[in-house]
Amino acid sequence: MKLFCPFTKVEKQEDGTLYVEGVASSEARDADGEIITAEAMQKAIPGFLRADGTGPVREMHALKAAGKTVEVWIDKAKRTRVSAVVVDSEAVKKVETGVYQGFSVGGKALARDAADPTVITELKWVELSLVDRGSNPDAVISLWKAEAMPETKPQRPFVQLASL
Repeated sequence: MKLFCPFTKVEKQEDGTLYVEGVASSEARDADGEIITAEAMQKAIPGFLRADGTGPVREMHALKAAGKTVEVWIDKAKRTRVSAVVVDSEAVKKVETGVYQGFSVGGKALARDAADPTVITELKWVELSLVDRGSNPDAVISLWKAEAMPETKPQRPFVQLASL
């Protein structure tokens, strides 16, 4: 499953890091024809967050730390929204230049809707990645910079989620 979430806000911080906001998941159907429910994401948030309340941010689902998630919430439109701090200098440059254009959630589908196996109803959320391209048809990017600031197909080990 591949879902893409574009950044909705990017702010350069005085220390060279970036504050980034965007959608981590929506109930949009992805390029593989799958949907992850907002309820599934809501249940997955506590397992994603570490004891300090942050979650890991990686690059392209690789085992390379790029920063940390500082806030996660579900909005009224049933989108899972996140704010994160990007600290890795290479990742910062890739966000600033538009190479990385959004978020993708890495995890594993644990349960699917019995009536429609394309709908994921439970998942284990492992990481959030900065990505260059996703497969959500609704994905468009808008950046603001501030001054000073079980279906028959095999399941993949990681689920990538996204949004508008």
